[in-house]
Amino acid sequence: MFLYVEDDEFEKELLQQENKEMRAELVSLNGKLARLQEAMKQKEKDYAEMDAEIRQLQDKRERDLKTIEKLMNTQEILKLEVEREQQRVLSKARVRGFS
Repeated sequence: MFLYVEDDEFEKELLQQENKEMRAELVSLNGKLARLQEAMKQKEKDYAEMDAEIRQLQDKRERDLKTIEKLMNTQEILKLEVEREQQRVLSKARVRGFS
């Protein structure tokens, strides 16, 4: 009976040691989990910021394209006006030359 009690004590100590090691491992894993969750939150925040920046850049690109289109149209109108004015001046010069 004495030997049996001794084995029980040894097994109890062994189980307590394993329990202690498992608790330490659990604390370590919880720490890793917390760090990973924080890293994921930061990545989500970074992605949201990048998404917002992309949307802003796309909006700016659209505005810039519209501005370029307006400027090209204005340039074309000005070219036509310059050509008309040149034709008018040439016509006046021809009329004066024939008079």
